[in-house]
Amino acid sequence: MSPEAREGVLRLLFLLFVSGLMVLILYYESTSLDTAFEAFMDSQKFGVRLLFTAFGVLISTVWEYYFLRKVSLSLSISPYRSRLSSRDMLFAPATTAFSGLARSIAGRQGMSGAIALAAVLSKFLPIMLSTVPFRNIITWGIHETGTWMAVGALAYMAVVLAASFALPVVSAKRGRRRRAVRLPVEPNSIAGCLYYVCDSRMVVQAGDFEGLSTMGGTRRDRLMRQMNRDYLFGDMVGVSGAARIGIDRVKEDPDGLL
Repeated sequence: MSPEAREGVLRLLFLLFVSGLMVLILYYESTSLDTAFEAFMDSQKFGVRLLFTAFGVLISTVWEYYFLRKVSLSLSISPYRSRLSSRDMLFAPATTAFSGLARSIAGRQGMSGAIALAAVLSKFLPIMLSTVPFRNIITWGIHETGTWMAVGALAYMAVVLAASFALPVVSAKRGRRRRAVRLPVEPNSIAGCLYYVCDSRMVVQAGDFEGLSTMGGTRRDRLMRQMNRDYLFGDMVGVSGAARIGIDRVKEDPDGLL
């Protein structure tokens, strides 16, 4: 299997698990039959609460992984799309679901924001799911509130996962899917970012960033914003003469890169 196909299978399995858990909760809430399942759910033992809490922890862990793999990387590499300015150089990868949600909203990235919101909801899912098995030490209102909040969160996650399959297909049919630049290294680390600039003339010859490493963060960011220079990301010929993918400064004339 290719990495893309393997990830698609894992997402499909996770979608089935989330949907199945939601259906199970709805079945428990809508029926009162004298069955072994009903007796297990109403046993008020520690095992049933531990099981549903474990389901919440599992879902939260998977969303955290999916967020770090997809949203954080997407927000990190969003400047690495064809043309960018010196202002776009000042980015930092989103490290939490909350910061990723804020950056997705600010950057108007719909799918990234939806994934980040699902990751935020998953943080509270273990608490919600622990209230699904009814216990006599909590009120009926708390049980109902927690249960339906859990159902709503699971339904939203299922919609987001389904949309992750549907949106690429719809975009391809409408001809709106743009060809993304191939990324040989994920730029979500310092080493990954250095890969794209290590052979660039903007660092070696143009000297755009000379002396910035010794400055304070505020002064450095201000000078970067004042540079007002444009850069291109894609196929380039580096200082070593080797063809590679990286970032280089745009010439003032229309001939291309430095």
